[in-house]
Parts: sequence; C-alpha cells; structure tokens
Amino acid sequence: MKGWWFLLVLLVACTPVEPAVPAPLPAPEPIEPPAEPELPVQAPEQNETAPLAAEITLEADDDGFYPGNIITVPEGTHVTLRFHIRDQNVRRDGLRIRSKYFDTGPVFSDSFATVNFTATEDFPFASYWPDADVLAATGRVDVI
Repeated sequence: MKGWWFLLVLLVACTPVEPAVPAPLPAPEPIEPPAEPELPVQAPEQNETAPLAAEITLEADDDGFYPGNIITVPEGTHVTLRFHIRDQNVRRDGLRIRSKYFDTGPVFSDSFATVNFTATEDFPFASYWPDADVLAATGRVDVI
C-alpha cells in the first residue's frame, strides 16, 4: 500500500493544469478635460490712452545748448531732459541750469543732470555760472 500512495501522488503532481486566464478588462471610458470657465472679455475704454513720454539729451557749454536750444514737445508729454555738460568751454565750477520747472544745481564738466516735468506750457530755461550767477546761455521748451 505504500507504493500505491506514491503513485497517486505522482499522478496528481504530473497532471497538467490549465492556467487560469484572467477575464479581459473593460475598455476605459474616455475622460473629458474639465470645461474652462468662461471669463468676460472687456474691451478697453475708448478714452484710455497712454500718456506721451519723451527722453531728450542736450549738451551744454558756456556758449549754448546742442544740438539746439529749442525743445518742441506735445502738450501733456512727460519729459525726461538730460543735460550733459561738455568737458571743454566750461568754467571750472561747471554750469547750473534753471527754469520755473527745474533747477539742476551745479553740474561739473563731463557730468550729467536729469530733470523731469510735464509739458503744459512754453517756458524758457537758462544756464548760469554757479559761483557768480552769471547767465551763460538760454533755451526754450515749446509746447504744441
């Protein structure tokens, strides 16, 4: 009887077993991206305009302003005016440039001074020798 169990165990162990095949998975359902929220579109108001701006550089010495002594800008323009004091034909104490809208204070040779203003009306400006307050040259801003 001993051998019979052995044979039974051997037969059971050698009997091929069909592998279990898993059932196919269902096809995934398509995922739709979330809808984007609708945002109102606003057109800019017709009276909105960017302010005009101008950057101007003038050179100056004891004899004048270069390239010219007249600056012409539209009314309402925000002007950045940069003065470069030349390194020749300028007294040792430099120049001071004044108007009713700005005053650079003393500016020495080969240096810069920057002033800002909004062009609302025509006005003159002038350079002076700082230590003696002597007029050196004149210029003008014309507003159109």
